[in-house]
Amino acid sequence: GETLATASSDHTVKLWSVSGEDLQTLQGHSGRVNGVSFSPVRVATPQGLDYILATASSDYTVKLWSVSGEELTTLSSERNANEGHSGEVYGVSFSPDGQTLATASWDGTVKLWSVSGEELTTLDGHSNWVNGVSFSPDGETLATASWDGTVKLWSMSGEELTTLDGHRGAVLGVSFNPDGETLATASMDGTVKLWNVSGEELQTLESHRDWVNGVSFSPDG
Repeated sequence: GETLATASSDHTVKLWSVSGEDLQTLQGHSGRVNGVSFSPVRVATPQGLDYILATASSDYTVKLWSVSGEELTTLSSERNANEGHSGEVYGVSFSPDGQTLATASWDGTVKLWSVSGEELTTLDGHSNWVNGVSFSPDGETLATASWDGTVKLWSMSGEELTTLDGHRGAVLGVSFNPDGETLATASMDGTVKLWNVSGEELQTLESHRDWVNGVSFSPDG
């Protein structure tokens, strides 16, 4: 809780103290860095148990880093010709137990990976770029936000469960409520919508006059 990570179009990620001190620059991506996420718990690293950082980039990769700034692994097709994204990666999220990563790409897919860098499964069902991804608090369900105007819910085995279809534009962000019963979606249509997990639209928040790019619940819901 003492460190902030920022992702930039200058191809780097910076780590900062909460007082504003520039601690470190993570260099390794060859394109814009679009998203960054800390693991919610300590996971196994070569240096022992520690938090790690995942960074999603327009260079088609996601990189994992130690909090000391060491690059641990790259999730990409270069490791295995049959693995990795074939488009810019815009979203990255850790499962609540820290053992799985979900990556959202403009290749139209979401991929699940182990924290050691092994590709586990591909969620292929959107008809356009995927911008955002969010795990349910129990780690059993994944929500994916797409330029096709929908959010889809998936099981961890890759089964498509339901589609939230109601926005009039691309969906740029999605977030689960901490109790796991409600989702919020942010759209290019200028609205935020609230949904239940069975796909029923509960409410529309309309006051923005332009795209809504992101959405996040407070910890108390």
